[in-house]
Amino acid sequence: MAGWLNSGAGGGTDGPTDPTSIDSDGDGMPDGWEIEHRRWIGDVYTGGNLWTLDPRDPSDATMDADGDGLDNVCEYKWGLYVESVALEGLPTHGENASAALNWTKTDP
Repeated sequence: MAGWLNSGAGGGTDGPTDPTSIDSDGDGMPDGWEIEHRRWIGDVYTGGNLWTLDPRDPSDATMDADGDGLDNVCEYKWGLYVESVALEGLPTHGENASAALNWTKTDP
């Protein structure tokens, strides 16, 4: 039981986040987004969790979880940008809202 205490269901980096903040670690990526987009990276389960994104670790913002050359916070912000353009277009660049449907989405 000790391995599970105060560490969430996985016994590793999983644990409680700050319910009063949408971004517990202050890294610019909301906790929910980090949890939704994280991936297991461990080879063997050893009682802990090895995730690409951790809502309690601010250093994961500058990491590149999927190895595509974009850091995680950049991928989060690009996703917001694509959503915004899909709703409003990008008139400064002559793009209408439907143009964003052809933009490449990120996959952190």
